[in-house]
Amino acid sequence: METNNKFASDEEKWFSWWLDDLVAAGYVNVLLYQYPKFIFTLPVEHTVEKILKTKVKMTPKTLLRECSYTPDFNITWTDKAQNIFAQEKGYIVLPMPLFITQNGRSLIDVKGSYEKDTPKAKFSLNQKILYLVHGRYVQKIKIPDLFKKTFTPSNPEFYLTKKTRKPRKINWEVRTLDDFIQISKGGE
Repeated sequence: METNNKFASDEEKWFSWWLDDLVAAGYVNVLLYQYPKFIFTLPVEHTVEKILKTKVKMTPKTLLRECSYTPDFNITWTDKAQNIFAQEKGYIVLPMPLFITQNGRSLIDVKGSYEKDTPKAKFSLNQKILYLVHGRYVQKIKIPDLFKKTFTPSNPEFYLTKKTRKPRKINWEVRTLDDFIQISKGGE
């Protein structure tokens, strides 16, 4: 994925780097950032009479704006990723893969580990409405928790702080994608 996109957060950028490793290794076919936009409700408008000096003018007024949601990432997995990174909704394979898929695709919302209460409630509501209206499940992924469970992105930019460009303090065991694959297949 192109990393010159303007990401909404550092966590989204880091997740894109994590996904870049999966694309390069053949686990991800297609990776879309902030696409598609799901419409929950259309805007509600009302016509209002505005009385002018010589005439009455009818003007539209918006009572309710459109309600929509756009996931951070839309991932299409390869068959190679099944039961390692992805699993089709409705089937159970233990240990549970990281991402739930519908027709081989996952919708992802990326959050940081220190999420405030208000965004948490908003995401939960969007998640439920998306499933109710469109039948699509969007999964919340927390960064760096994902890196702790799996592997750390190989992009060298991740290992440097943004401002000082000094080595980033990493509070987990740094593993490569190959290390994670070996562990997930039962080899240490």
